[in-house]
Amino acid sequence: LYQISFLMIGISNTLCPVLTSYPGLICYATAFGFFEGCYVLLAPVLTGDIVGRDKMAHGVGVLFALKSLPLTVGPILAGLIYRYTMSYQVAFYISGA
Repeated sequence: LYQISFLMIGISNTLCPVLTSYPGLICYATAFGFFEGCYVLLAPVLTGDIVGRDKMAHGVGVLFALKSLPLTVGPILAGLIYRYTMSYQVAFYISGA
């Protein structure tokens, strides 16, 4: 389920630029939100399985610290891509890849 969620997040981000109507964007937001919720929910559970219950706090802390780097840099890169291409389509294609 974790891998399917991760795959569907990528597919929904890749399809976002071609969904130009309001109902299309609702479908995108619904799919992305559902699968992102699955991903966020399962990440600490799988981390606990990998590192064990006694080291779970440390493992989840490291997980979220590592996840914070692309979550911080991603919007900045998307802004730079927009500045040079005048379109967010490339940023969505890259984020879905």
